[in-house]
Amino acid sequence: MEELTKTYTLRNCTFLCLCLEVDDKKTWIEFKSLRSYLKGTFTTSDPAIMEALENHKEFDKEFYISKVRGEEGGKEVVPEKEEEKVKETQKVEIPEETATEPKKEVKAAKEVKTVPGITKVIQAREYLLDNIKGISANSVSNKEKVLKMAANNNIVFPDLI
Repeated sequence: MEELTKTYTLRNCTFLCLCLEVDDKKTWIEFKSLRSYLKGTFTTSDPAIMEALENHKEFDKEFYISKVRGEEGGKEVVPEKEEEKVKETQKVEIPEETATEPKKEVKAAKEVKTVPGITKVIQAREYLLDNIKGISANSVSNKEKVLKMAANNNIVFPDLI
């Protein structure tokens, strides 16, 4: 019989430190990641820590159970996959007429703004920085980025060389 072990994973971070009360003592829990691009994890086989984590106010918000190994109460535990969980919470109903339309027709319905008179990339860059909220100068630092940002925001520069 294998001991129950659970791995908890952070949703959006690589590191998190929590102070939990386990058996009337303060216990520090650290979620860590081995790489800067991986989500932080914490694995334990201590039932008291598992209970404290699963009763924490941030459970299922900031972190979730990603792996379960062993047996719990004589039953084999199979973890719920995170992807399935996300799909359940993000279901959106699409009206029938929209659901049957091809994507090209939906894109055509968006308004395209044509900006004549801009002939240089620097002018297009300045136009985008002045007229699109929330973009940084770094996001339009070269011709490819300028054209991509313009396309994403339905802006066309017909005179741009």
